Order: sequence, then structure tokens, then C-alpha cells
Amino acid sequence: VSHSSAPSPRGPRHGILGGVGVRSFLARSLRRFASIGVASSDSDQTRAQKATLVLVAASVTGLAVIWVGIYWWLDLPEAAAIPFTYQLASLASLVVFARTRSYRFFRVSQAAMMTLLPFLLQWVLGGYVASSAVSLWALVAAIGTLFFFTADESVPWFGAFVGLTVISGLLEPMVAQHAAEIPDGIR
Repeated sequence: VSHSSAPSPRGPRHGILGGVGVRSFLARSLRRFASIGVASSDSDQTRAQKATLVLVAASVTGLAVIWVGIYWWLDLPEAAAIPFTYQLASLASLVVFARTRSYRFFRVSQAAMMTLLPFLLQWVLGGYVASSAVSLWALVAAIGTLFFFTADESVPWFGAFVGLTVISGLLEPMVAQHAAEIPDGIR
């Protein structure tokens, strides 16, 4: 009978992942997920852009759960439907990207949703004040296009932001009349 103090290969030191640390497993899984649309012929820059956009889309999709929950809790189902729609459409675009590796489709769909949906949410909530100017998140999308598109390709996204901002200004008197009642502590 051996009384060796060496840990068993299946003991606590190796855990249920068979010698793979949880942190290592999570890091590898995240890298694998981020690379879903990467092709072996992609340059390092394109690989970085694709991986970053996958992680951004997945993060925003995950965080949108909070917005859906808050708007639903505030009994604002129309407002909740907008981030929920983004979640569904974003998941669909991630699946299409993983299958087709069409970076053009993926980046255009994400930029379009991240540009348009904050404005839609602002209009549904009742304008700039009632929504705490949620449309400013679309500016983040426009700036983000500088990383995922060329500078020339980013110009239309900035134009879309400016155009939607002008439309929001014109719609403000009308949408503000039907502003959602959101407590100040939440807004």
C-alpha cells in the first residue's frame, strides 16, 4: 500500500477539466469564439478587426439584457423591444458571419444596428430629455467604424449620425409630447 502524497490525476489539483485550468480554458474558448469569422488568408489586421467586432457585438448583445429588463420592469414594452430586436438580429449576424465569413455583411449589419437603434429608442422614449439622449451611443458606433472600415467608408456612417440627429431635432416637439415616465434615478 503506497501512501504517496502526490496528488491523484483526477484529484482537486486537476479538477473536472482534467488538468486544464479554468482560466486557461476560458481564455482558449474566448479566443476560439472571437475567431469565428477569421479565414486563414486574413492579414493580422483583418483578424484583429474581425475578432474585435465579434467581441463587441457579443458584449453589447449580452449587456442589452439589462436594458430589456429595465424597460420591461418600467412597463415600457415598446422600448424593451428595441434592444431585444438588436439581440436577435445581432445573434443572427454572428451566426451568418461564422458560417459565411462575410466580414462586409457582418460589419455593415452591426454598424447599421448600432447607428439606427439608439435613435429609435430615443424616439420611442420621448426625445432627448426623456431618453437621456440615448442617441449619443450612435456616435460611438460612428467612431467605431474608423476601426472596422476605411476612413472613406466611415464617412457615410458619420453622415447617418448627423442626419439622424437632425431628424431627431425635427421630431423632438412631437415625440416629447408622449415622453415615457422614467424615474429620475433611472434616467
